[in-house]
Parts: sequence; C-alpha cells; structure tokens
Amino acid sequence: MIDTDWNIVLGETLKSTFENKQKKDFFVTLSQMFAKINDGHGIVFGEQMYHLPIRAEFIENNIVITASNNTALKRGDVIKTIDKKQVMSALDEAEKIISGSPQLRRHWALNILGSKFDSGVTQLVIERDGKEQNVTVSNSRGGGMFFNPIDERKFLSEKIIEIEPEIYYINMTNCTENDFYQKLDILANAKAVIYEQRGGDSLSFFHIAPYLIGESVNSAWWNIPQTVYPDRKEVEFSNSNWSIQPKQPLFKSKTIIINVPSVVSSGETMMSILDHYNLATTVGEPTAGCNGNINTINLPYGYAWFTGMKVLKHDGSQLYLKGFQPDYPVNKTIQAIREGRDEYLEKALEIARGK
Repeated sequence: MIDTDWNIVLGETLKSTFENKQKKDFFVTLSQMFAKINDGHGIVFGEQMYHLPIRAEFIENNIVITASNNTALKRGDVIKTIDKKQVMSALDEAEKIISGSPQLRRHWALNILGSKFDSGVTQLVIERDGKEQNVTVSNSRGGGMFFNPIDERKFLSEKIIEIEPEIYYINMTNCTENDFYQKLDILANAKAVIYEQRGGDSLSFFHIAPYLIGESVNSAWWNIPQTVYPDRKEVEFSNSNWSIQPKQPLFKSKTIIINVPSVVSSGETMMSILDHYNLATTVGEPTAGCNGNINTINLPYGYAWFTGMKVLKHDGSQLYLKGFQPDYPVNKTIQAIREGRDEYLEKALEIARGK
C-alpha cells in the first residue's frame, strides 16, 4: 500500500542510532522508523512524556485550544508558537514520530503537541481577541498520545441519557455492557440513538451490533500472510472471517455514530460491518484506516507493534490509510469552540430529528 524504500530507511535509522546518546534519543529514532510504514499499529512503547494541560485541535487552519486545565488558557485561544517555535513546525515534529494514516497521525500528534521527555515548563504565545499573549505552563504526566482526558464537551460524565424526547445519547467511554443491557427495550423503541466514540469505548459495537441486525452478518476477511520464501517472495494469504448472530430486541431506532480518527483496529472491524450492511449513519471524521491483529517485537529498550495481516473492506477495496469516511463530515469552527458548542453532536441531533 505504500512505496517506502526500506533500504534508505534502514540506512537513515542505523545512522541515527549511532548518534543516540540517551534512551529517549533511541525512542525517537525507532519511532521515526516506524512512522515510515504509516501504520496505526506501528507504535514504539517505553518512554514517558510530559504533556501540555490542554486539548488542541486543527480548526480553520489554526491550532486551537478546545479545552484547558490551566486558567491562563481558554477555549478558543489560538496557539502561535511553542517554545519560540512556530506551532505548525512543532506539530510537524510530533507527526514525524507517529505512524499512521494522515488523519490518525494528525489526531495523535495534537495529543502530544508541546510534550517533552522531561518535566518542566513550556512557553506559549497565544492569540486571544486579536491580541497575542505570552503564557508559561507546566507540563505534566497526565494524558498521552492515544487519548487526551482534557475535554470540555457536554455529557462527558454521562452513560445513557435521553438528550431530547425519544432521542438517546450513549457515551461509549463510560457506558458499560450492563448499563446498555438495562436500557435495551427503551433504546430499541427510541426514535434515534447517538453513539459517541470520541473518547474511546468501554461499550463497543461488538455488544451493540447483534441488536441492529435481523439476520447473521459477516466480518471482512482477515488475510494472514504465509511467508515461506525470503525477501517477501510469493507470499500467500490464509483467509478467515467470523459472523455475528442477531439478538432480540431488534432495534427500530435510527443508529447515528460520531466518529474520529482514533476509531482504529477493532473499532474499524465493527465499522466495516456497520458500513457494509448499512446499519448506521456516521458523523464527524474518517476513522484511522488500520485494522488487523498485531505483531509484537520485544527489544532491549522496550517493545513495538505493527500490523500483522491484510484487511480490506467487504467489497475488496482498500481500508489501509483510508478508513471509513463519514456520511456527514463536520468541519469545526473557532466561533463554535468559543461559544461552547459541539458541532459534531449538533449534526448528529439534526439527523436524529429527521431534518
């Protein structure tokens, strides 16, 4: 799927390795190597980072603070520089140690924007109300690349709520399988159910999908490489998949899903089923474009992962790097951030109301 010249990458990596003086240097070298495969599973573990006390997003060609744990920084502030470096240069540096599709790389890079390998402070220049300000903040160990816990969205503490008459909202981060089962009859007969995937999931569509189908459905095919000859010659694939059986009650409610690029791997297994069998309407951003079991390499330094099988969409088209595009893409605005509005949820509600 990619055209990386691995002989060149090997040379670059070996050269960088000889120049590494500390463990964190080696972490960067390995991460930069893994970044060349554009693989959302291509992750190097083993090094602690200290993060800015914010959530930042790329909105209207700016890096905008959308949530903050520091009173000196407000939702809607635009970051101009980080430690005297232009913010887009800082973002580019973060993206260079992250492997994945363009959408996943950007999503995770924003989670570690301004992060450091040592605790300390970071100098920011922000723009607020048309004026630039200097702000100094402390980096902390909270959060990480995969999920940023700093958030100011509504309903973060909720599990299942009736957000409007006969329209339910499920926060899949907090909602458990048991919580879901207790509301089965209500959800089955609702007008619409909005499933929130922006914060990861405790409840997954492995639990939900059986109630959305009237007959058995199948996953996409898993294509596991059978490597017999050196240099990847004549590689064949062993194929398998699995099915999901329906359960009662069959949901009559409209299914609406809010997606972001952090929906990856097993999340895309379920998105493939939901997409192929037209079981849901999606809102937000593309998913990660990375699925399949992983291979793990144990290293003296730590350990690393990469994708160990080829997974296509049900129709045989490419999943890798592309993911699943939303039925209703949403482009956030800085004005909505400053007003405390959630444009993803607004669009989901608009669809749920039938407008």
